[in-house]
Amino acid sequence: MTAAAIYHVQTPYHALQALALAAVDGVPSQLVAVPSHPSQGILLDALSSLPNSPFDAVHRLDAVRPALRRLPQSHARRLSAVRNGRDLRRLVTEAPEPVEVRTANVQTVEGRMLVAAASAAGGRAAVIEDGLLTYEKRYVAAPPSRGVRRRLAGWSRQ
Repeated sequence: MTAAAIYHVQTPYHALQALALAAVDGVPSQLVAVPSHPSQGILLDALSSLPNSPFDAVHRLDAVRPALRRLPQSHARRLSAVRNGRDLRRLVTEAPEPVEVRTANVQTVEGRMLVAAASAAGGRAAVIEDGLLTYEKRYVAAPPSRGVRRRLAGWSRQ
């Protein structure tokens, strides 16, 4: 069993998954959200004021920090992600004991920095799988090259 957990989420679905996992786990947990949609703030407010919440703290980081909004969107997002990553690394390194980071997205700068910080501090990392990777083309096996299976594979793509 883990001493403490930090959940990193981006979507409302990820936040609900983290809530369910934290409630079942029973270890001290924190939720870190980089909201992907403006209305997600409502859900995060509800989670932070939830009676008997499994989260000791709910941290909300801006996908684009307000001071950077005057920059082009792609630059502002990259700079914000790096600054968010530094804040998250500090959250992990200042923990009194090694933590397990549970992220819903290791493809973001924040997710990667959290995992690296946990590993460097002697903690662990886990991925909260929501099933979406199944539908990405790069993870789907190539269709068979000949025979009946090839015809069936062609039929299934129609």
